[in-house]
Amino acid sequence: MGDTLLIPISSVLLFLSLLFIPALIISVRSLRLAKDLLVSVLRMIVQLMLVGVYLQFLFEKNSPVITILWVIVMVIIANSAIIQRAGLKRRILFLPAFAASLIVTAVVSVLMLLTVGVTPLWDAPYLIPLVGMVLGNVLQGNVIALDRFYASLKKERSLYELMLFNGASRNEALAPFRERAVRAAISPAIGGMMTMGLVSLPGMMTGQILGGTIPIEAIKYQLVIMTAIFLSLFFSIVVNLMVTPLRSFTHYSVLKSDLFQ
Repeated sequence: MGDTLLIPISSVLLFLSLLFIPALIISVRSLRLAKDLLVSVLRMIVQLMLVGVYLQFLFEKNSPVITILWVIVMVIIANSAIIQRAGLKRRILFLPAFAASLIVTAVVSVLMLLTVGVTPLWDAPYLIPLVGMVLGNVLQGNVIALDRFYASLKKERSLYELMLFNGASRNEALAPFRERAVRAAISPAIGGMMTMGLVSLPGMMTGQILGGTIPIEAIKYQLVIMTAIFLSLFFSIVVNLMVTPLRSFTHYSVLKSDLFQ
């Protein structure tokens, strides 16, 4: 396999300029949506450039303390985004959701790095990209799960209260809501695994092949990362749906009225 092709910055900027075409088309119908598109593109460019500079520093230092602190920062940002995008109050649910995400991500990431054979485990060029891919999928899945769980509870509060009235414990009354939330959150991941390689090549595998890795080695990495993603996704959702209700209900098992944004 050959070396990675280096893209001139002028070519990147020229290609990015094509985004003005959909922005102009969208602006005819919705000026605000066009503005949001342009702002999101600018934010993406600035954020990626800043992260690129910081990652270069991080990889050169390769300090276990700095690397682990950065991973914790990644989990904090992901967790804040999960709660906010699910329409819930961060001051109420941040700590239990953060603990769930951090513990599950840490355990699965260690197992993944041991499988890949990374030594030491805090080797930044491996740890940060792999954990980043895991957290991106954990974020999307947990947003769906928490949104579906609490929206259903809010909409069907009478069903929940009826189950309590008939003698069910809080966990028993929440069980059907949890089941529906888990199913909604993991179904896209299951569907993606079913068609992987047939409909599309995964991003990590494509990146490695473009970087010069032989396809069979790229496939091995992809199998490991997909396993890690699904394990982190599933267990973080399950743990989140178990621990966040500890802060979501009153002593009398009534859903808190100030939980939602």
